[in-house]
Amino acid sequence: MKPFVLAALLLAPLALADLPAPEAAPAAVVEPAPAPAPALKHPEGIEKAMGSGVIEGGWEYIYAAYGVGLLGVLVFAASLFIRRPKGLPERAP
Repeated sequence: MKPFVLAALLLAPLALADLPAPEAAPAAVVEPAPAPAPALKHPEGIEKAMGSGVIEGGWEYIYAAYGVGLLGVLVFAASLFIRRPKGLPERAP
């Protein structure tokens, strides 16, 4: 394994020797950013009726999801306990 790694390290530069040198990137022209567009307003003022985009409440769903998950783990553990292998049978002398 060591000779192979040594050969790979010594021959790697030869494998990359025929690649052309990277070209220099042209100078970028930086233009000023355009002014931000004004915020659009709904003619009926619906912005006041819109929410903030953050979900509020919903903890009942979280509790139910964790409860169902915990119940599933407990049922699985009980099924493993019920199906566990019994002890080895005693040998008759």
